[in-house]
Amino acid sequence: MTNKMPEKDSQILKDARETFTYIYEISNLLKTGLDPDVLMCCIRLCEEGIPPEILSWVISELKRETSILMEQKTKSEENKNLQHGDRN
Repeated sequence: MTNKMPEKDSQILKDARETFTYIYEISNLLKTGLDPDVLMCCIRLCEEGIPPEILSWVISELKRETSILMEQKTKSEENKNLQHGDRN
């Protein structure tokens, strides 16, 4: 018994990988900042019926919140450095 995938299934898998590669390239050209894993999750969510507009909004909000948190962290670290006399 061989573990070889039927030719039709093999072609479907090859086509899916090729399509994902194109989608990932477009994502990079549009500078979405989505890595392959996150992009795959987004595709799966859309396939499950999540509207792309809602998904886009959620991702934008997460990026915005992350940016705010990173700014706050940077300011906090700068304040700590100033309090300890470190002036890089």
